[in-house]
Amino acid sequence: MYTSYFGFSESPFENNLDQRFLFFSASHKEVFAALLYFIRLKKGFAMVCGDVGTGKTMLINHLLNNLPSSVHPIMIMNPDVGYIEILRYVAGKLHLDTEGESVLDLADHVKDALVKASRKGESFVLIIDEAHLLSKKSIEEIRLLSNIETQEHKLFQILLLGQYELSYKLNRPELRQLRQRISINRFLAPMDADETIRYIDHRLRVVGSRFDECFESNCKKLIFTMTNGVPRSINQICDSALLACMTEKQRKVNKEILKISSTVLQSDILCTPRSGINGSSLFKKMIKPFAAFGACALVLALFVMAAHWGWLGKRVQFFMHGLYSSVLPHGAPPSTPAPMSANDQQSGTGGALPATKQAMKTEAPGSPKEKPGNFDSSISSDNKNPQPENQASFVQNATRIIVKNGDTLRQIAYRFFPENANEGLKKILKANPKVDDMNLIYRGQILIIPENDSLRKDPD
Repeated sequence: MYTSYFGFSESPFENNLDQRFLFFSASHKEVFAALLYFIRLKKGFAMVCGDVGTGKTMLINHLLNNLPSSVHPIMIMNPDVGYIEILRYVAGKLHLDTEGESVLDLADHVKDALVKASRKGESFVLIIDEAHLLSKKSIEEIRLLSNIETQEHKLFQILLLGQYELSYKLNRPELRQLRQRISINRFLAPMDADETIRYIDHRLRVVGSRFDECFESNCKKLIFTMTNGVPRSINQICDSALLACMTEKQRKVNKEILKISSTVLQSDILCTPRSGINGSSLFKKMIKPFAAFGACALVLALFVMAAHWGWLGKRVQFFMHGLYSSVLPHGAPPSTPAPMSANDQQSGTGGALPATKQAMKTEAPGSPKEKPGNFDSSISSDNKNPQPENQASFVQNATRIIVKNGDTLRQIAYRFFPENANEGLKKILKANPKVDDMNLIYRGQILIIPENDSLRKDPD
């Protein structure tokens, strides 16, 4: 997908056996030289071990391409076979008709064919890939093939390729006879940091680019840390990083893109439940920074709340009053009964219902709205007059109303004191000493409205 974006002739990091992409590290060179020595001197047994993805198969394919024409390789890719199956497979490569023959007859015919080929200057080498999967019995039976020889040299060479578990198997006491016959024993090691970057650069040059054109220079150490110099891992991380780079519309891969690519390649470990201790550890490492960030955010929020507790207190109280008013009768806060008029007290009736009726009588549907500039800006709850000596006499003939949604004290003052709203606002504040802030009244709140002397009719 990204080949045209970067101008590549083809994808540079495919895990295939294309010999153009073969890169010889110091370890690759040494192992290859040892294998050539094994072939030319007709040694009996050789073994090459290496970790997953280090390039064993790639190296062997290069060896096959460079064998002398007189050497005929026989590759066995499936190691789960026994002595008889291998013997019949070799007979087939020698063009022998062995149908119905016994094991002893089959072995004699194979040996005769190998002797004839040797006299012509030809030899055969049996290469068993994934040899670490061989059973103990299969390994013992393969040893028997090495007995096909003449007095001068081996007629049949055997090369075992596998992961380091193969070395563990051959160290068992019961397999010591085969171990003693191995004359070439090599370990294919991963690349070092410098070889890792030269490996990437080599592959990019094959497709018409270079390392510095696709990766930022500070990525070198991180790539080696992520891959440990294993070629297959390098191919995977570079392929994923170039794809992510194209998606992000960047011209070069940077550290952030590399980290994202590494995480994507391990998404199965992160997302699969019960994925084992490694997956759990990786998930904990990734989630730890987010947990730390959440803890810091919580501490910061608590600090801000503590610093502004006084300001929050009033707002929370106002909010709770509004909440009570929506669920309690007539909006009265809990344990705060509505004030009763003198008539209510004499009749023994609760104050909430008469107050509601009175408010319905006094509040006309078309009450005038608050007009800008109609009030003295100096009036506030802080300017309230001191409590009168006889508060009961002050509110004896007062009207009680229930604040409706959208009401303000200034609007209510204009409604009940249209001739002098400023003076009416002062009276309302004086009659309601519990109003701390004249800009904060809530729906359902009960207010005492003093009698307007200017509207009182003359009894005469």
